[in-house]
Amino acid sequence: MEKIKLNSTIIGLGLFSTYHGYGDSEWTLNEGSIKEDFKEGSTDISPNYYYTYFNNKEYMKAWNERVFDYIENTLLQDVFNVLDVEFSIINSGHWSPKEYNFNVDSCDFELELDWDLFKDKVLEYVVNNLLEFDKYLQDNYTSYDGFMSFTANNYESWLEDFNNKRVQEIAAALCFIIDKEYTNEQVREDAIHNVFDNMYYSDFVDYTELDKFLKNINEDTDIDWQIDIINRNKELVDEK
Repeated sequence: MEKIKLNSTIIGLGLFSTYHGYGDSEWTLNEGSIKEDFKEGSTDISPNYYYTYFNNKEYMKAWNERVFDYIENTLLQDVFNVLDVEFSIINSGHWSPKEYNFNVDSCDFELELDWDLFKDKVLEYVVNNLLEFDKYLQDNYTSYDGFMSFTANNYESWLEDFNNKRVQEIAAALCFIIDKEYTNEQVREDAIHNVFDNMYYSDFVDYTELDKFLKNINEDTDIDWQIDIINRNKELVDEK
């Protein structure tokens, strides 16, 4: 059995990023509702408190688990069912760049499979769609100003690197199969959105300081989120 290291970005899931992608907490966690929820008194988490005590470590853990589950049990299951090849995934984890100028978050994992069978099945699929595959390589892996491709942009070069088990060429083949099999773009969009269903901002807040303050609310404070709670409570009382 062969082990192949891959990640979500090189198999075409870069838009799962938490910065400019589907995993952005502003969209995923309904952050837009914090102010209204707090004003109505349905939560004691003010925007000031949330952005101060947001638990990014827990969010990234949940992000990785959901992305990994989607990759393993939905996306790659579909691809490998098409290829009729069995696989298993081991050693999953996530990586985040220090800066998002050139990289995005990725879910890292290792595929374990029968390489010879996998190679034969991929080549059979590619050859059966050769003109389309060659165009796919040209369209997606040709370098241009602002983009340096590390993947071959033509079939002949791709084939040589693929036979040498080069990860970028393996990923390119998987991307092609994914794009071709998800013929209905809305199906793919729905699947991607479902990865982050039922996540909410209140699940990723450290409540330690909030709980302490609520036990003994003291108006002698200059802390923004504490002032928010005091003023909100006064407004709620006045409304009654």
